[in-house]
Amino acid sequence: MTKVAIRETVTTIARPQLSFLRSLLLLAPFLYGLVYVSVRLHYTLPAPQQDLFDATGAAQFSEKQAMKYIWDLAVHPDNSPRYRILGTEEMVETEEYLIKAVEKIRDEVVAKMGGLHQIEIWHQTGSGAHLFEFMEKQVWKKYYEVGNVVVRLSDGTDASKANAVLVNAHADSTLPSPGAADDLVGCATMLEALRVMALTPRKLTNSVVFLFNGAEESLQDASHLFITQHPLKSSIRAVINLEACGVGGPEIVFQATSEEMIRALAHTPRPYATVVATEIFSSGLILSDTDFRQFAQYGNLTGLDMAIVQGSYLYHTRLDMPEQIEAGALQHMGENTLALLNYLTSAETLMGNSPSAVPLPLAHPSDTIFFSALGGKLFFIYSRAQATLLYGGMAAITAIVVSDRVDWSRKGVYIAGAVGVFGSFVGALVGANLAAFVTGVVMNKSLAWFRHEAFPVVLYAPPAFIGATLFQRTLSNFIRTPFASDIIDLQENSLLEHAAMVGQVVYYTLATVVGHAFGLGSTYLSALTGTSVLVALLVNDYVIKRGSRSMSPLLLGGEGLVGILDMFVPLTGRMDFIVASLTAGIGYLAVPMFLPFVHRYGAMTTSRIALGLTFFSAATIGWFTRPSWNSFDRMHPKRLLILHMENTTTSPPGFELHVAAVDGAPFFDLVAEATQPLSEGNALPIPHLVNDHSSDWDIIFPVSQFLTSYRVPLPPTPSSYASPWSSFTVTAQKNVLNSIKQTRSLEIVMDHPGLMWPVIAFDADVLSWDLSEAPERGNIRHHVKSAASYGVSRFTLSLTIQLTKEQFEAAVRQNQRSKGQRAGDSEEDRALGSLRIDYSGLDSKGMYPASSRHETPEVFKPGMTFFSILEKRLPPEVDAMLLSAVGIT
Repeated sequence: MTKVAIRETVTTIARPQLSFLRSLLLLAPFLYGLVYVSVRLHYTLPAPQQDLFDATGAAQFSEKQAMKYIWDLAVHPDNSPRYRILGTEEMVETEEYLIKAVEKIRDEVVAKMGGLHQIEIWHQTGSGAHLFEFMEKQVWKKYYEVGNVVVRLSDGTDASKANAVLVNAHADSTLPSPGAADDLVGCATMLEALRVMALTPRKLTNSVVFLFNGAEESLQDASHLFITQHPLKSSIRAVINLEACGVGGPEIVFQATSEEMIRALAHTPRPYATVVATEIFSSGLILSDTDFRQFAQYGNLTGLDMAIVQGSYLYHTRLDMPEQIEAGALQHMGENTLALLNYLTSAETLMGNSPSAVPLPLAHPSDTIFFSALGGKLFFIYSRAQATLLYGGMAAITAIVVSDRVDWSRKGVYIAGAVGVFGSFVGALVGANLAAFVTGVVMNKSLAWFRHEAFPVVLYAPPAFIGATLFQRTLSNFIRTPFASDIIDLQENSLLEHAAMVGQVVYYTLATVVGHAFGLGSTYLSALTGTSVLVALLVNDYVIKRGSRSMSPLLLGGEGLVGILDMFVPLTGRMDFIVASLTAGIGYLAVPMFLPFVHRYGAMTTSRIALGLTFFSAATIGWFTRPSWNSFDRMHPKRLLILHMENTTTSPPGFELHVAAVDGAPFFDLVAEATQPLSEGNALPIPHLVNDHSSDWDIIFPVSQFLTSYRVPLPPTPSSYASPWSSFTVTAQKNVLNSIKQTRSLEIVMDHPGLMWPVIAFDADVLSWDLSEAPERGNIRHHVKSAASYGVSRFTLSLTIQLTKEQFEAAVRQNQRSKGQRAGDSEEDRALGSLRIDYSGLDSKGMYPASSRHETPEVFKPGMTFFSILEKRLPPEVDAMLLSAVGIT
């Protein structure tokens, strides 16, 4: 049998073949076509609907109407951006607008539908506290009088109201951004979904609660308020969270945590979801979070977390304006959201219709494997048990085929083929990361690819394939016969090509089985690649008996690659090595035919492939690292965070500028050129280490831990300047020392009129406080932040601190001096016996340019005046967050 197999291989290989270049030219259009179809389907959006009703008179989702809501809330009547930040007048106006919009829909429903459906409205305001953890950092939140607009749609019966699906989007925007996409897209989707559902004559077996929450960007305060305090919280069975970190494309489901909600996706017209996204998001690799956390943590809810991600270069920037939202993106989200809600309020769903009305159970990512393909035209769902059968069948077929088709007299070659798959994968990773090292470290051009999601493919794919090719070439050196005849060389080409195909089948089958055993739902990727190569092997060995190639992974792999790059390049993708690794890894999975192909034409051709890729890679690296190349442009901006900090502890007050970036691209020259003429004595920017004790950036803690920062000293203000912040104070009230326990109990009171988002930071061993959870013990750094509605200007914290013997004795002496019972003063006692508190806050009318509309000639704002000059000195590719702050240490 072995001899026959060898003879067949030699006979096949001896037939006239096309040259390498001709094969490549013939394959190129087909390969391009597969990728083009895949990517085109991925980005295709539905046509935006203009009318509120279709030709039959039925209510339909209208992108035109949804965009009207966005324009009204994101832009002032004079076309200046409206920043809906918690603590500003604009946020109060936003809640009023939403209530009026819902009331208008309710009136229309009553007029047209009578009593078929019921719309109820609550304007919830409240206060509370919670712990927010981010990347192993803790920040405690206290919020005061934050608001929610809550709307329930039901058929008016108790049975319908007993079980509800919650749909959430936040109406506030971040510092400082108009937030047209983030998250007015979600709010507009909910308003239109409410209108369409309420005007559709169908029975609602479950109700829908729409939550327009007023404080997400302040670390998810309003969602915490709803799920812990609103009377409807006990009726919620599942949640759909609508978000946006981009301005276009289809919304991706990046968290799906219950089987029923995953199966609900199958009822949508264009699902875009994969268990891979759920596993990536839960890993913390994406440095972001949503209100979904609050509903899961405090409401024990499962559901779907969905977001528009394409074009996320504009995420949290001043460019997040209505005109940037891609046509069709809202229609896509709206139609999918409506389909989900129609299913979840029907008799078909398990939510609320089961004998025990409880929240849907949590599902591990491996319990239900799901993924979409071809722009949502295909959607696959199967259980872990079904996956076990499928993957087991794949393993059985692989074992049968391998045992039948392997030339066991050359088993070492086939073992090398399997090892070579993993080795080439490592080689691809090494090659891509070497390119990242050269561009980012050696050439100092970090993020050279940033301006377009496709640039990482151009920059990192060639060196990745160089690494894979070189490993295959090196491996073949141990197998090929030196100075072999042409017939032996052809036979070994065929053997190596066949071994590479068999090796891939074995490798991907093994990866699938092992990954599945360890509970990784994303192992479906290796299953797809392995199955594709297995089919190619079956066709090759049993049907046509000549070189067959596996190309179907390109169809899904191309879509998967662009989807991942859409998300990672603008967001987490601000790190070269992560993007290089993702490009190499997914690209390697998408092109499994590459490994057999490099052996088909012999060792010399393999070397030429590597050499050609090397020249191409050198050219692309040279292009992206040339001096004139700029990684950023206006629509793909470099984001700077700039604080104009006033320190009121000095007299007269002192001012400093703090400039930071959230990416790794060098920006010292940029800062120096923009600020040096404006600094004190033309000083250059001073590198500033940001850590837990960097109180200058406490306002955005814990995000501050990722910043690269510079400090710029500014000239003193005119002698006529009188700081308006004398009323910004922190005092200790109810200060009691316990001599038995050696503790201090006190109430910290911060008054901050005119300031928002204040924060206090201190080092202490806290025994107890009036926050929602017990403090971590030990003398550690604590950050407590406050967020409040416009007009609320007091923040309190009651706590008890454990003192050391020395601290307690010093505190007693200081207490005696304050009462006149001890003479003199002691710096040592003051330092040892006092609680040092760093505190700061943002000027609610010192955000440039948003606050320009509030400026008056009689009120001098040093920060606003400085920013009006600084912005003219910044290059057009910079999007700067310009904030005036006050800090006291």
